[in-house]
Amino acid sequence: MKSPNFITTLELAVRFGKCLIVQEVDEIEPILMPLLSKDLILQGSRNFIRIGEKLIDYHQDFRLFLCTRKPLQGIDYIQPISANALVTIINFISTRTGLIEQLLEITLQNECPQLENQRQQLIHHEEKMKVELAKLENDLLEELSNAHGNILENKELLSSLNKTKQSSLVVTNSLKESLRLQAELNKERNVFYPLAETSSRLYFALKDLMKINHMYQFSLNSFLYLYQRALSMPHNTGLKTSERIQSLQKHIEQLVYENVCRALFKPDRLMFALHMVRTMRPQSLTDEEWLFFIGFNVMESCHTGENLYSWLDAERARNLMKLKSALPNIYENLCFEDSQFWTNWLHENDVEMKPMPKNLQSKSLTPFHFTVLAVQALRPDRLYSAMSQFASRTLDLPQLSPSTLNLHRLFETETRSTEPILILISPGADPSQELSEAATLHFSRKIFNKTSETTSSHYRQIAMGQGQTDLAIKELHLAAKHGDWLCLKNLHLVIHWLPVLEKEINTLLNINKKSSISPSNNGNNDNYDNGTINKSIDTEHCVHEDFRLWLTAEPRTTFPSTLLQGCLKIAYEAPPGLKRNLQRTYETWPRNYISQGNSKTRATLLACLAWFHAVVQERRTYIPQGWTKFYEFTFADLRAAADVIDRLLLTDHGQISRTTEDIWSWIHGLFGESIYGGRMDNTVDLSVLNSYLTSIFNDDTVRNRQLGPFKLPGTIELKDYIVQINTLPDHDLPIYFNLSPNIENSMQRSEANRVIAQLRLLNRPAMDTKHKFDKSLWSKELGPILILWKKLNQGLNLLQSRTSNKTNKSTLSKSGDDISSENRSTIESPIQEFLHLELHNALQLIQHVHLSLASIARACKGTQLVTGVMHQLANSLLHGETPDSWLLQWPEGPNEVVPFLRELVVKANAVQTWTKQAENNQFSNEQNVQSLDLANLFHPATFLNALRQQSARCLNVPIDTLKLSCQWLESNDRRNKSSGNSQSLPIRITNLKLEGANFRNGQLSQSCQNDSSLIQLPDILLRWIQQDEQDSLNENNSIYLPIYTNNTREHLVTYIRVPCPSGSQKQWIQAGTALLLHCL
Repeated sequence: MKSPNFITTLELAVRFGKCLIVQEVDEIEPILMPLLSKDLILQGSRNFIRIGEKLIDYHQDFRLFLCTRKPLQGIDYIQPISANALVTIINFISTRTGLIEQLLEITLQNECPQLENQRQQLIHHEEKMKVELAKLENDLLEELSNAHGNILENKELLSSLNKTKQSSLVVTNSLKESLRLQAELNKERNVFYPLAETSSRLYFALKDLMKINHMYQFSLNSFLYLYQRALSMPHNTGLKTSERIQSLQKHIEQLVYENVCRALFKPDRLMFALHMVRTMRPQSLTDEEWLFFIGFNVMESCHTGENLYSWLDAERARNLMKLKSALPNIYENLCFEDSQFWTNWLHENDVEMKPMPKNLQSKSLTPFHFTVLAVQALRPDRLYSAMSQFASRTLDLPQLSPSTLNLHRLFETETRSTEPILILISPGADPSQELSEAATLHFSRKIFNKTSETTSSHYRQIAMGQGQTDLAIKELHLAAKHGDWLCLKNLHLVIHWLPVLEKEINTLLNINKKSSISPSNNGNNDNYDNGTINKSIDTEHCVHEDFRLWLTAEPRTTFPSTLLQGCLKIAYEAPPGLKRNLQRTYETWPRNYISQGNSKTRATLLACLAWFHAVVQERRTYIPQGWTKFYEFTFADLRAAADVIDRLLLTDHGQISRTTEDIWSWIHGLFGESIYGGRMDNTVDLSVLNSYLTSIFNDDTVRNRQLGPFKLPGTIELKDYIVQINTLPDHDLPIYFNLSPNIENSMQRSEANRVIAQLRLLNRPAMDTKHKFDKSLWSKELGPILILWKKLNQGLNLLQSRTSNKTNKSTLSKSGDDISSENRSTIESPIQEFLHLELHNALQLIQHVHLSLASIARACKGTQLVTGVMHQLANSLLHGETPDSWLLQWPEGPNEVVPFLRELVVKANAVQTWTKQAENNQFSNEQNVQSLDLANLFHPATFLNALRQQSARCLNVPIDTLKLSCQWLESNDRRNKSSGNSQSLPIRITNLKLEGANFRNGQLSQSCQNDSSLIQLPDILLRWIQQDEQDSLNENNSIYLPIYTNNTREHLVTYIRVPCPSGSQKQWIQAGTALLLHCL
């Protein structure tokens, strides 16, 4: 399309009535619009059409085909939109049936070439006979139409008819024989059908990965290349056909898994392994089991019931109730009545490694039942390991991670001159050095009289940015011509230019394909003249066999799909760990920089900075307990921080100007408020950062020269620091970050939830529901959600309830100072006002959800027309997402529709119960012993503010003079032993969970490695008291800890004081200790 001769070629095709095929069409150019709409200009008997500024004779036989490699994305794919009605879209995307036939043909050409040749000959013969039969029929009709007189007396005609009849019989018999032979050949051919069918499933499983990351796109050509590689692997020729098929299937799976995993970032590999299990091993688990595992089984009940067994806590009891409701047979076969076995099993360290006991082996249980579902219900802190163990065993893989990446070995075994290599980099990763070393090694072996200048001249790299595009194109052609390596770095910075790069690459590859045409690879020597072909090819632009094009880019959703599919992809991540982080830092600091100023103190401070930078970066591994979110700490932060140290210590002449005692406050302030802290928007994370700053940058560190396992040499020699860094362990321990020893359990829980969320995303069918209404699809996909909503509301009166008229704006707008004493008794308390408003909003949301789902149900039945709003709602539900109109009324609600519906009904029912209790004045009863679970509220923070307002009214003081007091009760104490002002209102809170520490003897304590990641806390009494009133806990024996709504730590509720040993506050801050209302 971008060819300089395109206009001339188009004019000639229009004038002489040729068929013109235009490739690489991204959008329809304006010059083609008159042709598509056939805006003909009549001049006498001639037809003209305007192409640009010219009038061209229009030939009626002219045909135009526009080809694009862009994927279809709905009806508005064609640009401009006005061209939609002018073209006919023909989709040539591979289908499952077509791919099976293609794979079967490739397999037979490799395994039984004579069989495939016979089949091709039979097909050719059959088509030839059909043509001959059609010709005989035409001749017969022509003779009959040209006959004169009485046909029965025309001897020549009768003789001709008899000959035609005999020929027809011969052709018909030949066709029958051909069909019979084809049927026999197909029986032999279909022996390899299972291999082609499973391989086809594998390819379409790869296509789903782009739902997880836009960069995970793989072309059919790359898959076929791997398929042919597996077929050509050396093998035992004495194997039976069935054994050969099993061997091939195993090789194909392992080869594809290795190549695809190499293109995936490490956090996504388990997801892909489980996706392969689901696709390639359907016999290992049923659809119902899989849907339950990923949380798509919407038929389970939301009623958890009472605790099933004495050895279970509330959370595990709820999980077992879900399993019992969804998969009753598996629940029965697991024999949870055997309390001795399951109690011992619960306290094992690696439950996923334990073999199935003999009494359960006879219960028709599969490894998925015992290794995954049981662990998911009872030991979610070991679920990630259980999933990994199950996937590796089922796929028969020694490990889920691919072999260690070596770019030179990759070049020798995997790369081709006709396929660019795209290196997907994570933030902070840079493969430039390793790529340069691989190029030096390759060209030094290839060039015997080698020098460093000679080898380096064959490898060039360009950091893409403004003004580099023309140079990149020039270097691309030079490297392709001379067989050099070219690396274009940071393509994510020039996304708009990538279509140009792609067309240049395709131009080179198309020329190369033409130059490689030969009789040997065509299969028909008579159809090609090598001399003629070679003369027509520009040999100056052929791709050299040693040429390699390396590309690096960070993931971007706007990266062109066609370029992604045409590349061999590699994921390159910065090696994790404090040791490697410190090594990368000191690699950027030259020897003279460390020794500048000839100051050991400065060199020690730089080591402290390197350690601090490594800690804040590697702590991101433990999100959300390490940091609540991912912060982009970069080398620029390190450079700015080092510059601060130099400005504070060195004079303009590079001499030491002051002592360390004068700079700590500067470092703490600039690092904490600007350089590192400026990236943070969370007060909890800022407190952790400041805690690290005061722990690392102080006189004790400079004096003792010890930071965790990192022993500071206290010299100005770079090599001394490198030696100490090399002694560090390769794998980090939580103690290096002052995190809890059992944080591995929390990580496993959060990582397992993340992988399951990815699997849910993969399980959603790829559909285009944006522009059309598919009644059968809506009924099939949305029916379970409609049934779930009906089931959730069974036995409840939420749908029949109406919003309370006790809640009105005039009452809610009044403050305590505006209410007279005589009217105070007749006006609701702030807690009652809050609960009525909470119930009002909950019922409104329930009614809105009910009306939305009811309209969907009527549309599926055909009794209601589909509106635009309804279409948008159904589109969200079909993708498993919570509609925006629902989230608008409850922004903190789950983003997935099934958890949203469950939590909505559970919370609304709980709020209704709370409201009845408030109307009976149970919240203002000092002797009330009923415990409240804040997780049942939609807005728990607002409830605490309402409690604060009511306490201010009771105490008759300003609301901003109150502070929240916390009294910790014994686990078996059911009394409200409040020690504060009798007029303030105490509330007993239950079901709080502690993460990041243990709670023993009424105070925080260090967790053990085998402790549960979540600790159930005793009930507490919360009350608002005056600032000057004595609290039971003070700053010395307690710490303010945040309370979050759930373990994602996205929504903060409040802070409360938690008792802890005196002087240990910094330990709990750095451990990320927090309280949770609910665990996902």
